[in-house]
Amino acid sequence: MTERKAQIPDFTIFVPIIHPLENLKRCMSSLDGLDYPRERFQVVFVDCREVEGVEEFLKENLPGHGFRAVTLSLGARPSTGLPHWLTEGRLNEARNYTVENVPGRCYVFTEDDCTFEVDWLKKIAGALGDGVGAVGGPDLLPSGMGWLPRVIDCVLNSYLGTAGTRRGDGRRKDRFHLRKENMAVPAWVFERVGKFPEKKQLGGEMSLTQLIRKAGLKVLYLSENPVWHRREAKFSTFFRLTAYMASEKVRLMREMRTFIPSPHFVVLLAAISVPLIILFSLVNSYARLFIVATACAYLVALIACAVSSALRTRSVSVGLGIFILIPAHHLGITFGTTKGAFSRIKPDRV
Repeated sequence: MTERKAQIPDFTIFVPIIHPLENLKRCMSSLDGLDYPRERFQVVFVDCREVEGVEEFLKENLPGHGFRAVTLSLGARPSTGLPHWLTEGRLNEARNYTVENVPGRCYVFTEDDCTFEVDWLKKIAGALGDGVGAVGGPDLLPSGMGWLPRVIDCVLNSYLGTAGTRRGDGRRKDRFHLRKENMAVPAWVFERVGKFPEKKQLGGEMSLTQLIRKAGLKVLYLSENPVWHRREAKFSTFFRLTAYMASEKVRLMREMRTFIPSPHFVVLLAAISVPLIILFSLVNSYARLFIVATACAYLVALIACAVSSALRTRSVSVGLGIFILIPAHHLGITFGTTKGAFSRIKPDRV
């Protein structure tokens, strides 16, 4: 038993294959450049059955890299009613499959469209300690990306877009949730709080964050330890994914009885009250004044976000894109929140 335990590496890096394979080439090259002893980490590539030619690609490309690799493959995609465009629908299943089948002291979760700083694992190792249940960090957009990914990145990292939940520094520490592209969880934590909920196609990292904090453990945010996430998307996919994620999060919060004190509950109240106020404004001048004041406040917030984004990216076109994507993002959240609030909750399988 002691000999087998000694062979288990410090880190087991989980990489689901869900994006075009040219992303995986970049990911592999970046993993090769990690400044960490080769015998002390391993990489698990999981074929989630979303991309064609994965087996042939791995056979051809893995031998050219110096890291220790394990390959796994999920079974055929089940008939669960998942949208055909949702390539991340089996992430929780793939994560649990890895934890169950590949021994590790600490599991590091990322994605195949990410690349890494050379000291990524060293910083994670330095943060782990007594009482630490998970370590997370930012996912940043690399340079050279197109207009839409740059605008999406600004939306997701703005307070107006995500209310600060994607950062865990300062006052946001208790609101930060682990991100699927950059999180590390010691193996013993899964034994204590359980694994990812497989019936939730999205938001598994949010569920795990809640369980870890509920167990009295720390969730650390390493702001200086990012992964570089390419985040390529179409506008339609961005809107649908926003709505889908909002729906999943609300269903999760309803299960954990945290929906009412959450910002999503405010969204639901707004979705219900705004149409009523608009109807009331037809006969009441105060209601009309309230609508005008609210619209002006929203416009001011949009302008502030647009200016901030333009300055950050040094691009006027990105700033102007905020006026399109933020309202679309909020509309998607409203639709998804309403759906999640009134949908039926099924018992979890994990």
